[in-house]
Amino acid sequence: MSDAAPQLVDDPSTPGRSVPKKKANAPFLAHRNSQAARGAAAAAEAEHQAGPQQRSLAARILKWSVVALLLAIAGGQFVAGDPIWGYRGKYVKKHYWFPVSAASHGGLERLSEGWQRSIRQRLPHLESLHLSSL
Repeated sequence: MSDAAPQLVDDPSTPGRSVPKKKANAPFLAHRNSQAARGAAAAAEAEHQAGPQQRSLAARILKWSVVALLLAIAGGQFVAGDPIWGYRGKYVKKHYWFPVSAASHGGLERLSEGWQRSIRQRLPHLESLHLSSL
C-alpha cells in the first residue's frame, strides 16, 4: 500500500463534493456519467424538435369550460330527457336576451294615446304605414 492520497473525482449528484475514485464507487460513478450523457443528448434533441407550444391559461380554461358545458348538456339529455335539465326560468327564454319592440308585434295599439302620439311625432315616415292597423 502506498501513502499516496486517492484520486478524487467530482460527485455528479452533489456539486462541489469530491469522492475517491475507488472500486466501490465505480458502479455509482458509471451510472451517473451515463445519466449525464443521456440527459445532454436528450436536451440537444429537444432543442432540435419543435414540439407543439403549450396553450395559454385562458385558452385551457375556455376549452375545459366548453367541454364541461357540453357534458352537462349531454348529461341532461340522457338523464332528464332535456338538455337544460327541465329548467324553464327567465334565463332560458329568448325574450330575456333579445327583447322585442312593441311595433314589430303590432303592440302599438296597446300603448297609451300619449305614447302613440310621441312615436308619430318622432317618426313621421311611419305615418303612411297606418300604425293603428298593425
